[in-house]
Amino acid sequence: MNALFLLAAIPLVPEAAEPPKHPTITEVLYAVPTTEGDASGDGTRDAVGDEFVELVNTTDAPIQLKGYRISDRNDASPDRKGGWSFVFPELSLKPGEVAVVFNGHGCKWTGPVGDTSRAPEGKNEKFHGAYVFTSRNDSDRVGLNNTGDWVLLTSPDNKPVECVLWGNADKGEPKAVAPKVSKITEQVRDASVQRRSASEDFVSHRKLAPPRDKPARGEPVAKEMSVPFSPGYFDLRGGPPAGAPGEKPAPDQTPDTPAEKAKPAEKSADKPKPKGG
Repeated sequence: MNALFLLAAIPLVPEAAEPPKHPTITEVLYAVPTTEGDASGDGTRDAVGDEFVELVNTTDAPIQLKGYRISDRNDASPDRKGGWSFVFPELSLKPGEVAVVFNGHGCKWTGPVGDTSRAPEGKNEKFHGAYVFTSRNDSDRVGLNNTGDWVLLTSPDNKPVECVLWGNADKGEPKAVAPKVSKITEQVRDASVQRRSASEDFVSHRKLAPPRDKPARGEPVAKEMSVPFSPGYFDLRGGPPAGAPGEKPAPDQTPDTPAEKAKPAEKSADKPKPKGG
């Protein structure tokens, strides 16, 4: 009886709850290059439409994206004037899978593309097998600010998950600071910014593309050998593919991640458009 009494008197200590698993922001194109800016691959550069944010499930379990939200600094202002945001529809992102959200202004699409109301019907091989979305923005004044802005990822329960900031910091960070904050200190105007790996900082995409004749990834190379962005491709080992976006990697560099098989896309340029923010 005494033994039973002692056992009953010992308070049970609950096990520590496992922290929630969230997708990771791996690439952001906020300053669309003037001459190589056709990130959407539709043959025409759009100064805001070709902007994109790439997310990757870097965890070991599927993540339901429904309710996750991406937004910029203007969206957090009282009047939300010029603010850009996107809320994911229902889609289970498996470990290693990639989702890309384009601003979408003026873009024409090939292959499966989703929006806030529905997920794409499948993966888009033009973007290395990623799930592709468009925010269907209809204004050339709504987009990420080249000189200073942020991209904030918020969870379905409205809690900040991750924030990527760049440029001038005079307007500060979001009021609700995310647990993971990345600050881009260099000025990047001719490429996207991308993580070297899932756990490393953002750098200019121009610094990541390896030469075609080397299987290694993520090593700095001469600018003329680099590419400006790679929407839909993220190698968890670090580094984007060699070659231009939309091309298949060289035979000795074929990725074993979800980013595979893409057709070449012609590029063209037009004059930069004014941007809001």
